[in-house]
Amino acid sequence: MSRRDEARVQSAAFAERGVRQAIAYETWFRRAQAGETMPLSEAVARVNDGATSAVFVAADGSPFGIGEDEHVQMLINGPPNVGKTSLVHSLLCEKILAAALRSVRIAQSRGIGLDVVPLDLEILALDPKEDAQLLKARIAALYRRASDDIRRVLRGAFARQEAIGEETSIRPITRRWPGVSVEIQADVQASTIAQTDPSDWSEGMRHMLYQTLRLIIYRGDPADELHITRLLRDETYRRSLLIAGVPPELAYYFAHLKDHVAPQTVVALIRRLQKLFSFRHVRAMLGLAPADAAVAGGKPRRVTIVDVGVRTALPPSVRIAQANTVITELGLTAGNRDRSVWLVAFIEEALWLLSKDSALLARFIDQIRVMRSARVACWIALQRLESLPASTVEELLENAGAVVSFRSGGALVDALFRHLHIAPSDLRRDADRRVAFQREMESLPPQEVVVWRKSAPAVRARVRTAPGLDGVPEAELVQQFNEELAPGTTMSLDEAERRIAAWRERNLPPEPKALGPSGSFPNAPSADEIFGTEDEP
Repeated sequence: MSRRDEARVQSAAFAERGVRQAIAYETWFRRAQAGETMPLSEAVARVNDGATSAVFVAADGSPFGIGEDEHVQMLINGPPNVGKTSLVHSLLCEKILAAALRSVRIAQSRGIGLDVVPLDLEILALDPKEDAQLLKARIAALYRRASDDIRRVLRGAFARQEAIGEETSIRPITRRWPGVSVEIQADVQASTIAQTDPSDWSEGMRHMLYQTLRLIIYRGDPADELHITRLLRDETYRRSLLIAGVPPELAYYFAHLKDHVAPQTVVALIRRLQKLFSFRHVRAMLGLAPADAAVAGGKPRRVTIVDVGVRTALPPSVRIAQANTVITELGLTAGNRDRSVWLVAFIEEALWLLSKDSALLARFIDQIRVMRSARVACWIALQRLESLPASTVEELLENAGAVVSFRSGGALVDALFRHLHIAPSDLRRDADRRVAFQREMESLPPQEVVVWRKSAPAVRARVRTAPGLDGVPEAELVQQFNEELAPGTTMSLDEAERRIAAWRERNLPPEPKALGPSGSFPNAPSADEIFGTEDEP
C-alpha cells in the first residue's frame, strides 16, 4: 500500500472515531439533561478505569482507586487529622512497588541485572511538616516484606534532601538547573532568600546578591561564606574571578563595584549572609562546590524525599526558602526533563508554602498549566481552598484531573456538587440536595472522602489505612531506609566542612596583610587598567 493510501485509510479511521465520540458525548449530554443517573457500580467502574491503586473503598464495600493508566494532576483538600497524609503515603507506596515490579519484569525479559534497572517512574515528595520520616519508614517496611527481586530494584533508587542530626543534603545552591538560564536561576534564588528572611532587604542588597549568585553559578563556585566575603570586599581577588565565560556586563559590574554600590550596602549584605551561614547545616549545604557534591554514579535515583519539616536542623526561614526553591525548580525545569518517564510531584501543605510568597504562588500557577505536557503530575495537598485568591482556586480546579476532598466547604463543595453521583431513588429538589451535601461535606468523619475524577461522577468513599510498620520502631526503619535505599545522598557535616576547607585552600589566595582605604591592595592596578578603559570618560 502506498503512503497516500495509508494516509487516506488513517484519515478515514480518524473521522470515524470522531463521529463515534461525538455520538457518545451527545448521548451522555442528553442523559444528563434528562436527569438520568447511573448505578454506583458503573460510577465506580468509570473512576476505576484502567490499572488502579485500590486505596479507596466505595459505599458498597468494593475497593477502587484513581486510574493509573495516566498520572493525573490531583487536588487533595481537608483539615488536619482527617487522613490526607495516610492517603498520599498509600498512593506513593503502591506506585513505588508497582514501578519496581515493572522493572523486574523488564529485567527478566531482557536478561539483564536487576541492580542496574531504574524505576520507570519519578517521584518527588516535598514535606514541610514532620511526616517525611514516617514516609521513609513505611517504604522501608514495604521493602522488608518485598521479594528479593523487588528489593534489588529498590536498593539505591532513592535520594533524600534534608538536614537532620549530623548530616545534610548535598545539592548546593549553585548547581546549575538544566535548561534554565543562569539569570533566571539567580533571580529566583536571590528573591527567595530575601523574601523568606525575617530581616528587611533593600532593593540594592537583593540586586547585589543576584549579581553575586550569577557570578558564582557561571564559574561553578560554591556559595561559601569566605569566598563571597572576599569577593565583595577584596578588589584584587574580585578581579581575578572575572575570567572568560563571565558575561561582559557582569564582569563590568564587579570590576566597578565600588563605583556604583555604597559601602554600607556591601556591609549590610555581608552581615545578612553571616547570619545565614551561622547555622552549621546551612554552611555545609550551601558551601559545597557542585563538583564536590556530585552523587556517586549508578542507576538513576528516581524517588526523592525532601524533608523541610520541623524535625530538621534548619531555621524556619531557610526551610521555607528551600521548599520554595524546590517548587520553582520543578516548574522551570519541567520542559527539559526526560519525558519518557512520568514524574509525580507531591507537595504537602501547599497552601502554607505558597501563601508565604505571592510571587511563588503566581509562578507555580503559571507553571502548573504546562507541567502536564511535560508528563509531570502534581499532587497538591492543602487544608482550605478559601484562603487562596478566587482566581487561583479556579486555576487549580481547572487543571486538576482528580479531586479528593475530605471535610471541606466553599468553592470545592460547589465544584463537587455539579458532578455528584445521584442515586435513582433520590427525589429531592436540587436546592435541598445542595444544602444536604454541604452539611455532609462539613461533617465528614476522618478517612471519609468524596472522589471526583474528570469525566466521571463524584462518589463518596472511605480511604484505606496506610501501610503499617509491622511493629518495627520507626527510627529503625528510617535508619534502614537511609543506609540501604538512599545511601550516599547526604554527607556528614564533618566531611562537608573538610571539603569546604579543601576548596578554600585550592582556590582562595592568602588574606592580604594590609588593605588600602578602598579595600584593595596598595599600589594594585585599577580596574580600568586591567580592562583597557583608562582613557574612557
